[in-house]
Amino acid sequence: MPSLTSEENNGTSYYIACDLGAESGRVVLGALAENKIQIEEIHRFLNHPVPILDSTRWNVLSIFRELKIGLRKIAVRGIPIKSLGVDSWGVDYVWSGISQPILAPPYIYRDSRTEPYYNRALEEIGRELIYAETGVQFMVINTLYQLMADLERCPDLLQAAQGFLGIADFFNFLFSGVRRAEVSLASTTQLYNPVQKTWSKLLCD
Repeated sequence: MPSLTSEENNGTSYYIACDLGAESGRVVLGALAENKIQIEEIHRFLNHPVPILDSTRWNVLSIFRELKIGLRKIAVRGIPIKSLGVDSWGVDYVWSGISQPILAPPYIYRDSRTEPYYNRALEEIGRELIYAETGVQFMVINTLYQLMADLERCPDLLQAAQGFLGIADFFNFLFSGVRRAEVSLASTTQLYNPVQKTWSKLLCD
């Protein structure tokens, strides 16, 4: 893709995609012209979890720094950008407060804290009811069991939180100032009811 300036774009529309994976991330510039799409990888970086005491967390501040490095590389081209979006893996999340964008480093889905809560949910709520509400595959890493762990292990964190955001939703919030849950990411939580197209009040309760 040529490095065009705003005066030279000839009607081309430009978009930025920040694609986050569990091992690496990248910032991609997309160009749409005459119904043809071109993409250019602008910046790629490693995503390393960080051991903290007896847990493993995502270094979301480092990820945010890397995303901004990619955006700066695009900014110097002087190209008019129509939109920016972030996508990521599912199930993990960030607790966000009223005045603080992040209240604690988020756990990674490989952290072992969820296993007893997974078993408890299947016993107390029931596999049939959970599946009827969400239609989601049963995995110990799902957000539902992570939230159960948080509720019991760190209730003070929940008291301070305004809500939780999926990983991509968190970065979209940092870039836009808007807290929203994107539906496909929400569907990985095992808390979203796809028939009612909203959070499952039953499971949230």
